[in-house]
Amino acid sequence: MSIETTTRTVGSGDDAITYDVHGNPQATTDISAEQHADDLRRLITDAGVGAVDAFGTSGGVVTLLTLLAAAPDLLRRAIVHEPPLAAGLPDRDVVLEVVADMKQTYADEGDGAAMAKFIALVMRDGELPADYLAQPEPDPAMFGMSADDDGARANPLFRNMPALIDYDIDVPVLRALDFPSHHSGFLDQPGYPGDPDAFAARLGEVLARP
Repeated sequence: MSIETTTRTVGSGDDAITYDVHGNPQATTDISAEQHADDLRRLITDAGVGAVDAFGTSGGVVTLLTLLAAAPDLLRRAIVHEPPLAAGLPDRDVVLEVVADMKQTYADEGDGAAMAKFIALVMRDGELPADYLAQPEPDPAMFGMSADDDGARANPLFRNMPALIDYDIDVPVLRALDFPSHHSGFLDQPGYPGDPDAFAARLGEVLARP
């Protein structure tokens, strides 16, 4: 299942628009939060539907928050799910150092070595210690990946770093909501199953609010 499945089963009776974000899949240059937000601004404007209810998850949250700060008239409601923001964290500076290290690893050694560091990071619970980068580097083979560098530099994850992590929220009011499952709870994928039906039901409840 995918986010498209979730949008189809929300049951709000409204049309849903999904889109591929800027630069996928072949671009190699970094992309800023402002570029992403401008893409979304043009998409909403071209659709000619007025203000919309928008759902963003992970890096998509930063896109929505950037658009909300720049063009609040385009969003009737922004539902933001688990942004990867360092702002406000007690270990913010360490997080940004780790992200910079991953970015450099990606440039120097390629996708496998960088993704191994990324996976090791997101699997960790709790605050990062100041000496996090002093630990041994993870072996890509631990995660079923090759350490060989194939020369490709088109992974969108790293093109969005650090822009979608080192971002300061400029939105006056956010209300906390609980959604079921985990960071990718709207997906039902092998090895990391979510709960897309429950996620869609919760999203439908939020969208039904006045």
